[in-house]
Amino acid sequence: MNRLPNNNESKGRDPLVAWVIGHCEGWEDYRDNNYKDKWDEYYRLWRGIWKSEDKLRSSERSRIIAPALQQAIESTVAELEEALFSKKKWLDIDRTTIDDQQQRQSMDMFLSTLMKEYDINKVPANIAEVVLNGAIYGTGIAKVVVESRKNRVPIQNEDGTLTSEEKLYPCVKLIPIDPREFVIDPLARTIDDAIGCAHVMRSNVHKIEAKQKSGIYANVELGSYSDDDNFSAYGETTPSSKEDWVKITEYHGKVPKSMLDPIGSVIEEELEMTQDSPEDEAGMVEAIVTIANDSVLLRAIENPFFMHDRSIIAYQHDRVPNRFWGRGVAEKGYSPQKALDAELRARIDAMAFAVAPMIGVNASLVPRDLNTKFKVYPGRTIFTNGSIAESIAPINFNPPPPSSFNQSGDLERMVEMGTGAYQAPATNQNPNQSTGSMGMVVSASIKRNKRTLLNIEVNLLDEFVKKSAWRYMQADPDKYPLVDLHFVVNSSLGIMAREVETQQIVQLLNTTQPDSVGYWMLIKSLYQLSTISNREEMIPMIDQKLQEAMQPKPDGQAQAAQLAQQQAETQDFIAKNDAVFKKTKGVLNLAQAEKAESDTENVRNKGFMDELQLINEMMLSDKDKQQQAQAMMQQQAEMQAQPQGVMNGQDPTRDI
Repeated sequence: MNRLPNNNESKGRDPLVAWVIGHCEGWEDYRDNNYKDKWDEYYRLWRGIWKSEDKLRSSERSRIIAPALQQAIESTVAELEEALFSKKKWLDIDRTTIDDQQQRQSMDMFLSTLMKEYDINKVPANIAEVVLNGAIYGTGIAKVVVESRKNRVPIQNEDGTLTSEEKLYPCVKLIPIDPREFVIDPLARTIDDAIGCAHVMRSNVHKIEAKQKSGIYANVELGSYSDDDNFSAYGETTPSSKEDWVKITEYHGKVPKSMLDPIGSVIEEELEMTQDSPEDEAGMVEAIVTIANDSVLLRAIENPFFMHDRSIIAYQHDRVPNRFWGRGVAEKGYSPQKALDAELRARIDAMAFAVAPMIGVNASLVPRDLNTKFKVYPGRTIFTNGSIAESIAPINFNPPPPSSFNQSGDLERMVEMGTGAYQAPATNQNPNQSTGSMGMVVSASIKRNKRTLLNIEVNLLDEFVKKSAWRYMQADPDKYPLVDLHFVVNSSLGIMAREVETQQIVQLLNTTQPDSVGYWMLIKSLYQLSTISNREEMIPMIDQKLQEAMQPKPDGQAQAAQLAQQQAETQDFIAKNDAVFKKTKGVLNLAQAEKAESDTENVRNKGFMDELQLINEMMLSDKDKQQQAQAMMQQQAEMQAQPQGVMNGQDPTRDI
């Protein structure tokens, strides 16, 4: 529950400071009591840092930490990074509802400028760090920060000389937040559901003083840094000197309107705040409050953003119902990891006794130096008063049984089962294992990663892109015009998931009829999953093949009916031409008989005979053409009767 400060604590402090710090300290107590010890151990297991609390037996000497959980965390994060940023254009704009071509071009320009800013501000790298925190602690948290970036631009003076000047540009950054430096209302399920939240961090004095000089923070004394043991969680010792340290509590949430006496900030000028934040029925208002060393108010302003949204975003690696804090890879693999560490340490201790056994010494036969302990090392000379066998003898212990090594392998597989981070073997240890069975082995891991990927897309990436776009629109409206955009994250499958899906597509290709619609759709999917250099060039060619395959084709009965009709028309045409041909031939013979009667008559009829001869040639030509057409249609009918598939021993997709 929230712990409000008592009279002694709040005495001498600003009422707003007392209100914010009181809530934050109560939330911190809740977080530490329920999560801090677990998080510290998760962090140490990931880093491989041993502490005395890890000892399960007082006699335990080994300090080894197996890398199984480390490998599970790293492989999961790598898989998610590959899924998020494997495509060069990992972010796009939904254009389905936009018909205006000019508006589409304007949106494309907006997106291109935004992506350049993300690259400059290293947004993908910071997102990867947030995802890593989510895998370790169960919850990834980040802060959207508006800053000014200084750039030097070349200018030419009136006299022609070249010089440069410094210009300020607004930039929006994504700052990862360590969950151990974050507090939130315990009753909240999301950031927006909470009354407020705070980033409690350690900073250098010179950074705070620089913000005081620039007008972001009030120019007041910072006070003294209060000591804490936060560094012990990182496996590090606390520095002896902390004069340059300052504790900063940056609160984002609702505060009583009556307590808020805004301290001006340069952020108001940068963002051109034109309206106040809406006040709710309880008299609370959304604000940003910054406090130094739990006592000094540095900044107190109403939410300056025109959408009145909070600058904190978070996602759960694995969702826990009705809780803000999620479940990460480290928590899921914690128990088998501890069992594996205990088994390895016990075996190593046992092997130490076998390799370097204890020595039993007969004190009556071996001279003793009361000032030193008896030691055994190579090259030492030992004087005895009797037989060496009776004076000194090793105390032998049996070495660990070979079956213990199999137990370690079983525990490693338990870590994989718990985390879902399947590790493909470097070599195929079972040559009889098919690709289908391997796909079944990793299917659970792929499904888990897809679920986590959806959480990252919806609660982290989408929220950051929207908030950053709003802030750019507000801070630099000339460069980022005010438009209603709907962004789409172009995530894909991770490395392991793509390999499994590629194998499945290859198997489907073997059972799909070539040149069918499904065949070319599978070919397109195969190229989209690949990483070859000419992928973008081949996909349009495959789309063309897909469009050709989608064209409607007549079925067998329709083709037979069409062919029969064409044959009937051809026979009818030939029959009609035969009658005309015979009639023409008779007229020609009569003309030739009349030719013998008179040369004059022959000359008179010459033109007529030439005309008849021309008609005869035309009929013969048409008859030949129809016979050729009939033969071609017969050949086509025979080809249609053959089954579709690979012809002449060639694969139609060979070039692709």
